[in-house]
Amino acid sequence: MSEDGEGLNYIGEINAFERWLEQHPLELAPQLLMYKFYKLANRAGWPEWVLADNLTLIVEMKTKREATVIAWRNKLIDSKLLEYKKGRKGVPNRYKITSLYTCTTLRAAEPAAEPAAESAVQAAALPVVKTADIYKPKPKKDILTDIQKEPEWDDFVKMRREIKKPLTTGRAVKMALDKLEKLAPGDIEMQKKILSESIYHCWQGLFPLKGEGAVGGEKEPCKGGSFTNNSYDLDELEAMIVSGKYMK
Repeated sequence: MSEDGEGLNYIGEINAFERWLEQHPLELAPQLLMYKFYKLANRAGWPEWVLADNLTLIVEMKTKREATVIAWRNKLIDSKLLEYKKGRKGVPNRYKITSLYTCTTLRAAEPAAEPAAESAVQAAALPVVKTADIYKPKPKKDILTDIQKEPEWDDFVKMRREIKKPLTTGRAVKMALDKLEKLAPGDIEMQKKILSESIYHCWQGLFPLKGEGAVGGEKEPCKGGSFTNNSYDLDELEAMIVSGKYMK
């Protein structure tokens, strides 16, 4: 309660504090602390003196350092927004909030209430912003590796589709890229040759080159989809091709 026996006006004090801030510079942290004092006073029924120890203020401000909270509080005291009386053992500190709402100069400056109809028109003119749109995560863009930017990679992917073994999952793509890196670490040109070799023979997998540079050698290239016309298991067939046991 204030000295005249009437409780302070919660909304009126907050609005008056906002107007006070227009003419008095104050850092954001002390501003927030002042709002916390208004909240504590309102919960306590607006007594003349609000009881609050430093631990309460630390919890309200969600900080860890007592010295930081004290520094913010002192800025409010220096700005004459608070009066302070140090507590003692078993008795917390006491704070008296300076009422800005009841100050004559601020009350005289308070604008007249707008007509209800005009307020409704202004409210209707404000754009509606959906909270869900603000916090909706943006879709992540796939980041291509160096080899994926090469035409050989696109041709390899196309060939895998033609032999009915498409790279349909991110895991499958990662395994293929990891295999390329294992066979030719950091060597884009060699990786392109490995891809070209698999494309030439319609191999599902990726294998080390037997001879530097040449693609295909004496073997004839596969014809698109030719493997799919047989009942062979592709993994077994590839192993046979690599070992030299497969003869057309």
